[in-house]
Formats: sequence, C-alpha cells, structure tokens
Amino acid sequence: EASYNITDEITLRLEARYTEEDRDINRLTDIFGLAAGEIGYGEGVFGDVAIESTIVVQEDDETFDYFTPRISIDWAWSDDNMVYAYVAKGVKSGGFNNSTSTADLTYDEEENWTFELGTKNVFFDNQLTLNGALFYVDWSDMQGQLSPTVQSQNSNVVVGNIGDATNLGFEIESTWRFNTEWSIDLGYTWIDPEYDDANYDAAQRYYYYGCPLDVIPDEDPNNPGEPFLCGDTNVDGNQLARTSEHMAIGAIN
Repeated sequence: EASYNITDEITLRLEARYTEEDRDINRLTDIFGLAAGEIGYGEGVFGDVAIESTIVVQEDDETFDYFTPRISIDWAWSDDNMVYAYVAKGVKSGGFNNSTSTADLTYDEEENWTFELGTKNVFFDNQLTLNGALFYVDWSDMQGQLSPTVQSQNSNVVVGNIGDATNLGFEIESTWRFNTEWSIDLGYTWIDPEYDDANYDAAQRYYYYGCPLDVIPDEDPNNPGEPFLCGDTNVDGNQLARTSEHMAIGAIN
C-alpha cells in the first residue's frame, strides 16, 4: 500500500495483494456412509441389493492464485466534505463439490471489478451527515448453484461457474442529530444486477425452460443412452437471484 499527496486536498492511494491458496479435500464417506470403493447392502423391492460407494475421487487438491489491486483518489476540499473515486478487483476462491461426476468436483474462482464514485459530508456543525455513492460491478465466472451433470443421491445441487454479471446502482444515507439525545437515520439503495453472457445449462438438462415440446423423451432418439436436451439456457438480462432492486432503511435513535 502506498499513498501520495498530490496537493493538500487530493490524495492518491495504490494498493495490491497477491494470494496463493492451497486447498485439499478428503471425501471420507458418501450419503450411505460408504468409503471410496466400499460396497454395502441395502433392502430393495426384491431383497437385498448391493450398493457401491458414490465417491469417484477420494482426495483432491487445487491451488488458486490471484492478484487484487485497488486504486483510489480522494478530494477533501474542506474538513467536512470530500469526494472519492476508486476501482478495485475482488476474488472469491474456488472449491470442491461432492458429486458422482468428475466434471462437477471442482469449480473456479469468481472475480469482479468494482468502480465507485462517492461523496461524504457533514453539515450544520456536525448535525447532518449525508453520504452518497454511484457504483458499477462487473463479475466474471460467477459462482452459483446448479443441478449436477449427473443426478445422484449424493448431490442434489453443486456449485459451478454459471457466467458473467453486471450491477449498476447508487445509494444515499443520512443521519440528522437534531439535539443531544435524538437522531434519525434514513437510507435508500437502488441496484440493477443482471446476468450477462451467462448460461444456466441445468435448464436444458432438467428443467427444459423454453422447450417447445409438451412431452420430453427420456433419451435422445438420435443418440441412444444420452439425455434429450431441449430448452433455452441463456439467462442474459435476468435479474440476479436473491437481489432486491429497491432497499430502504429508517430509524430513530
């Protein structure tokens, strides 16, 4: 981290971090309590049946390394008012799944670049605090829950890299201290998070979203033994799951 005072009012800051993360996993037992390669027996419709362990890879390891810089500039033209801008890169590390499909056992890092322009202010002899910010976030390889490539009792969902996303928004917050005992807090946030260049391939494998057929065959007639894939996997423009466009807060203290 380094900072440089361009003038008495303007400060430039440069920050950088390099991370190398080693992760490993040892899958001891599956949902049936069976270790890798172990065979158990359970009761079926026609008597005892052999159950083979669903662990396909017992031990796994991955190394995730990434560089995360941040550049910011502050302009404090008075003791009570400032404007700032920054750009920063963030990373969420990859990891492991439990699945009978080797394609689903690991997933990669998620990255984003955040751009923010904001201001922080106090007025009327510190009675009023008023802050605001405009921001834009550009995600790549976003992590999310997916149906596994191969359905099994060992994994109902897995974590995967489902594609890219963007988020544009602004927020404003204020505190009014109208005497020595009471204050009011008000805040509002608007965001517009959307998938961008993202493909939710589970829609084609299991949900058949947008498929024009009323009845979906179990297997592809042109490729016996292979699943019949039908539907629209493109989720571009859809709002990110578990997000709210409008958020507000009000409090009396």
